[in-house]
Amino acid sequence: MEVRRRERDLVIGTSPLGKPGARLCASVSGCGGLGILDLGAGDQVARTELELALRWTTGPIGVRVSAGCALDYRDLAAEFGGHSDRLDTVVLGWGARWTIEEITQRVLVEVTTLDEALRAAASGADGLIARGNEAGGRVSEFGSFVLLQ
Repeated sequence: MEVRRRERDLVIGTSPLGKPGARLCASVSGCGGLGILDLGAGDQVARTELELALRWTTGPIGVRVSAGCALDYRDLAAEFGGHSDRLDTVVLGWGARWTIEEITQRVLVEVTTLDEALRAAASGADGLIARGNEAGGRVSEFGSFVLLQ
Protein backbone atom coordinates (compact mmCIF):
# COMPACT_ATOMS: atom_id res chain seq x y z
CA MET A 1 0.00 0.00 0.00
CA GLU A 2 1.36 3.37 -1.01
CA VAL A 3 1.09 6.10 1.60
CA ARG A 4 0.56 9.56 0.18
CA ARG A 5 2.04 12.29 2.30
CA ARG A 6 0.22 15.58 2.47
CA GLU A 7 2.60 18.49 2.93
CA ARG A 8 0.45 20.03 5.66
CA ASP A 9 0.91 16.85 7.70
CA LEU A 10 4.60 17.63 8.19
CA VAL A 11 3.56 20.03 10.97
CA ILE A 12 0.44 19.51 13.07
CA GLY A 13 -0.09 21.95 15.94
CA THR A 14 -2.78 21.64 18.61
CA SER A 15 -3.94 24.42 20.91
CA PRO A 16 -2.56 23.44 24.34
CA LEU A 17 -4.04 22.81 27.77
CA GLY A 18 -7.42 21.58 26.51
CA LYS A 19 -8.45 25.14 25.67
CA PRO A 20 -9.54 26.56 22.32
CA GLY A 21 -6.85 28.74 20.78
CA ALA A 22 -7.72 30.24 17.40
CA ARG A 23 -4.43 32.14 17.06
CA LEU A 24 -2.25 29.03 17.17
CA CYS A 25 -4.64 27.04 14.97
CA ALA A 26 -4.76 29.77 12.32
CA SER A 27 -1.00 30.40 12.52
CA VAL A 28 -0.10 26.75 11.95
CA SER A 29 -2.60 26.39 9.09
CA GLY A 30 -1.57 29.73 7.60
CA CYS A 31 2.05 28.58 7.44
CA GLY A 32 1.20 25.39 5.56
CA GLY A 33 0.74 23.01 8.49
CA LEU A 34 -2.47 21.66 9.98
CA GLY A 35 -3.80 23.67 12.92
CA ILE A 36 -5.93 21.71 15.37
CA LEU A 37 -8.35 23.67 17.55
CA ASP A 38 -9.03 21.96 20.87
CA LEU A 39 -12.75 22.42 21.47
CA GLY A 40 -12.32 22.22 25.25
CA ALA A 41 -15.71 22.28 26.95
CA GLY A 42 -17.49 22.95 23.67
CA ASP A 43 -19.01 26.10 25.12
CA GLN A 44 -19.45 29.58 23.66
CA VAL A 45 -15.71 30.22 23.99
CA ALA A 46 -15.02 27.21 21.74
CA ARG A 47 -17.58 28.38 19.21
CA THR A 48 -16.09 31.88 19.13
CA GLU A 49 -12.54 30.55 18.76
CA LEU A 50 -13.66 28.23 15.94
CA GLU A 51 -15.27 31.16 14.15
CA LEU A 52 -12.05 33.17 14.54
CA ALA A 53 -9.86 30.31 13.29
CA LEU A 54 -12.04 29.97 10.20
CA ARG A 55 -11.93 33.72 9.60
CA TRP A 56 -8.16 34.04 10.08
CA THR A 57 -7.13 31.31 7.64
CA THR A 58 -8.36 29.97 4.34
CA GLY A 59 -6.82 26.50 4.54
CA PRO A 60 -7.97 23.34 6.23
CA ILE A 61 -8.05 22.99 10.01
CA GLY A 62 -8.85 20.25 12.48
CA VAL A 63 -10.51 19.97 15.86
CA ARG A 64 -9.72 18.00 19.01
CA VAL A 65 -12.48 16.60 21.19
CA SER A 66 -12.09 15.02 24.61
CA ALA A 67 -14.18 14.20 27.67
CA GLY A 68 -16.46 17.00 28.75
CA CYS A 69 -16.95 18.57 25.32
CA ALA A 70 -20.61 19.58 25.08
CA LEU A 71 -20.58 19.73 21.27
CA ASP A 72 -21.50 16.62 19.38
CA TYR A 73 -20.44 15.85 15.83
CA ARG A 74 -23.71 17.16 14.34
CA ASP A 75 -23.20 20.46 16.21
CA LEU A 76 -19.79 20.78 14.61
CA ALA A 77 -21.24 20.61 11.10
CA ALA A 78 -23.54 23.50 12.02
CA GLU A 79 -20.62 25.49 13.43
CA PHE A 80 -18.63 25.06 10.21
CA GLY A 81 -21.65 26.11 8.16
CA GLY A 82 -20.51 26.83 4.61
CA HIS A 83 -16.93 25.93 5.55
CA SER A 84 -17.51 22.17 6.02
CA ASP A 85 -14.92 21.40 3.34
CA ARG A 86 -12.30 23.05 5.56
CA LEU A 87 -12.63 20.51 8.39
CA ASP A 88 -9.76 18.15 7.60
CA THR A 89 -9.12 16.13 10.75
CA VAL A 90 -10.81 15.21 14.02
CA VAL A 91 -8.59 14.24 16.96
CA LEU A 92 -10.33 12.09 19.55
CA GLY A 93 -8.85 12.56 23.00
CA TRP A 94 -9.47 10.44 26.07
CA GLY A 95 -13.14 10.08 26.93
CA ALA A 96 -14.47 11.71 23.76
CA ARG A 97 -18.15 10.89 23.20
CA TRP A 98 -17.82 11.03 19.42
CA THR A 99 -17.32 7.75 17.58
CA ILE A 100 -15.05 7.06 14.65
CA GLU A 101 -18.00 5.65 12.72
CA GLU A 102 -19.95 8.93 12.73
CA ILE A 103 -17.03 11.11 11.57
CA THR A 104 -16.55 11.58 7.85
CA GLN A 105 -13.16 13.33 8.10
CA ARG A 106 -9.78 11.79 8.90
CA VAL A 107 -9.69 10.63 12.54
CA LEU A 108 -6.61 10.56 14.74
CA VAL A 109 -6.95 8.96 18.18
CA GLU A 110 -4.80 9.79 21.20
CA VAL A 111 -3.50 6.63 22.88
CA THR A 112 -1.37 5.82 25.92
CA THR A 113 -1.13 2.02 25.70
CA LEU A 114 -0.79 -0.71 23.11
CA ASP A 115 -4.34 -1.93 23.92
CA GLU A 116 -5.76 1.54 23.22
CA ALA A 117 -3.83 1.70 19.95
CA LEU A 118 -5.11 -1.71 18.84
CA ARG A 119 -8.72 -0.79 19.72
CA ALA A 120 -8.46 2.51 17.83
CA ALA A 121 -6.98 0.80 14.76
CA ALA A 122 -9.65 -1.92 14.86
CA SER A 123 -12.34 0.78 15.07
CA GLY A 124 -11.09 2.41 11.89
CA ALA A 125 -8.86 5.24 13.11
CA ASP A 126 -6.76 6.77 10.34
CA GLY A 127 -3.86 7.40 12.68
CA LEU A 128 -2.69 7.46 16.28
CA ILE A 129 -1.16 10.10 18.51
CA ALA A 130 1.06 8.51 21.14
CA ARG A 131 0.79 10.51 24.36
CA GLY A 132 4.03 9.69 26.12
CA ASN A 133 4.92 10.83 29.61
CA GLU A 134 6.57 13.96 28.17
CA ALA A 135 3.12 15.34 27.29
CA GLY A 136 0.67 16.96 29.66
CA GLY A 137 -2.68 15.68 30.86
CA ARG A 138 -3.52 11.99 30.58
CA VAL A 139 -0.30 10.30 29.45
CA SER A 140 1.40 6.93 29.36
CA GLU A 141 3.81 5.75 32.00
CA PHE A 142 6.29 5.40 29.12
CA GLY A 143 7.87 8.00 26.87
CA SER A 144 6.66 8.56 23.31
CA PHE A 145 9.73 6.82 21.86
CA VAL A 146 8.90 3.61 23.75
CA LEU A 147 5.21 3.85 22.79
CA LEU A 148 6.12 4.14 19.12
CA GLN A 149 8.18 0.96 19.32
